[in-house]
Amino acid sequence: MSRTARAKRQAGMAAACIVLTALLLVPVILGLTAKRSGGAKLMDRALAEMERMAGYDLTIIEKAPKYELLFQGRVQEDGELCGILPEYDLEISFKEGLLLMKQGGAQEWERAEKLGLEGLTGFLEAPLKLLQEQRDCFGGALPGKAVSIGETACETAYFSLSKKEETVQRLFPQIDCAGVGEVIVGTAVAGDGIRQLRILVELGGAENEKIERCYYIEQ
Repeated sequence: MSRTARAKRQAGMAAACIVLTALLLVPVILGLTAKRSGGAKLMDRALAEMERMAGYDLTIIEKAPKYELLFQGRVQEDGELCGILPEYDLEISFKEGLLLMKQGGAQEWERAEKLGLEGLTGFLEAPLKLLQEQRDCFGGALPGKAVSIGETACETAYFSLSKKEETVQRLFPQIDCAGVGEVIVGTAVAGDGIRQLRILVELGGAENEKIERCYYIEQ
């Protein structure tokens, strides 16, 4: 075989390998695209369902290495969040940035600032605001494993925050944002509506500590 013919044959084999590799990658790319699309659609659905809710019961549970925090209450039709922090014997009213509290059966409401508890505004932020502000991240959402909340089967999806510092500083004012690693937001949606929103903050460091906040939603 001449040198010219051998060169042409090798060039043809290289081109065939490139085409074959491209064809093999097509199903992988399409599969990843389908997964992203499925996750994004579930996030869109979760947001749309929350925006349609006139009012709903809300439980917020936050777990950190050195504490746990619980809120039980309701988001009213006008957007007011009202309920209790049972461990602190506090009754809560939170609307349009104004956080009021009553402790131990007191008759008068007090501003959170007066009690030194203004940092709770981040903990008590309604899940709808979180979803609305992160809408631009939905395109990168991935579907997760199916889970059961109570006895209800749910689909799940999750995404990482691209601009995490501002969100973390608002929701978790006690955290030093400089040490924060990945921040993941996830949702669980049943056939009859959204059931859970979850945010996980990786604190990094040698101990790899995390803070997890879950919003449980019931109509």
